Amino acid sequence: MKTQIKVIFWDLEDVCVKNIIEPALNSYGVEYGDIQRKAWKECITGKINEREFFRRAVEGTESESKVDEILLRATEIIQLKENGALPLIKSLYSKIRQGVISNQALYFTDYIDKKFGIKKYIEDDLFIVSSAVGCDKSGTKIFEIALQRAGVKGSEALFFDDKQKYVDVSVRAGLNAELFTTGDEAERVLREKYQIIGSA
Repeated sequence: MKTQIKVIFWDLEDVCVKNIIEPALNSYGVEYGDIQRKAWKECITGKINEREFFRRAVEGTESESKVDEILLRATEIIQLKENGALPLIKSLYSKIRQGVISNQALYFTDYIDKKFGIKKYIEDDLFIVSSAVGCDKSGTKIFEIALQRAGVKGSEALFFDDKQKYVDVSVRAGLNAELFTTGDEAERVLREKYQIIGSA
């Protein structure tokens, strides 16, 4: 018999909201390459702050003097993903426990919450952002932290992410996991595969 899912964890970027970092840099003529990826990795694991990330990301470009402007731009362009997970998260509120596991910086998650109020649907201790815990979804530790905080076994947790590599890591950590494509598809998976109460 299949173990009942007691908590659903969601990724944020490209699941609930659109990617904001690359578009912010692109709008100032800066491509997102190896230098930017390396700096972002340090930012999302709490080694540098968001301003330092953008300073490194634009260093040596024509936008070098516009760090604060680009940082502001990144907060202004936060938008919901079309057919994303937020309506489903809202519909499941109070019917099943929900959390977030995200490779994101707290600075931006605060803006996401201000704009869309997502935290009201998520348990406080289960809003897990990589920069706050010092590890990201490239390893199993962040998922182990999530399970510990939720007080559940991996078989009792389900994680949705839009990137297969993170789905795979979460499975290695013992969670059930699904690749997120659209909110409609996630709803179908919840209903048909997991018989999650409240998904209609």
